[in-house]
Amino acid sequence: MRKERSGGRTTRHYAPLEMTYLRHTITVDFSGDHERQIAGIGIVIQESTKRGRRGPIVEEMAEAVEGIPLGEGEKYAVLRALQVAFERGFRDLKIRSDYNAMRRRLRRNYDRKEFQPREGLDGRILELAAEFDRIHFGFVPRRKNQRAHILARRARSLPPRTEQ
Repeated sequence: MRKERSGGRTTRHYAPLEMTYLRHTITVDFSGDHERQIAGIGIVIQESTKRGRRGPIVEEMAEAVEGIPLGEGEKYAVLRALQVAFERGFRDLKIRSDYNAMRRRLRRNYDRKEFQPREGLDGRILELAAEFDRIHFGFVPRRKNQRAHILARRARSLPPRTEQ
């Protein structure tokens, strides 16, 4: 605290309060329909003001997409989660996926600050990830990913949008 006197008044200046902690945890999953060539993605968004907690679910999304190679479905789900987070102005994120090899690769490249232009979905993910204040790519076991998985399976029956 700092005091100033001017014109018979005392003004007190307090140090700015620390920003309130706010983290969004986004859990994603993918389910592919090989016959129709449609990718269903499920996204569950949680919001927490306490460190180490995921917080309550604030939004659930299910989307069907055409034009995604089925081997790239989980990556596309991560990309869509980042796009949604960016549109909503989230700054501190934890992205959770049950595809551990992809998650490890993204985390390694992000931690090394390898944001240079790359081909494909990996490049688009890392480019968008650089826009956030903080991001963590975390693992969620399949048995704890049921909500996103159910949304992804339901999404396959929705009218698809086309990915460019």
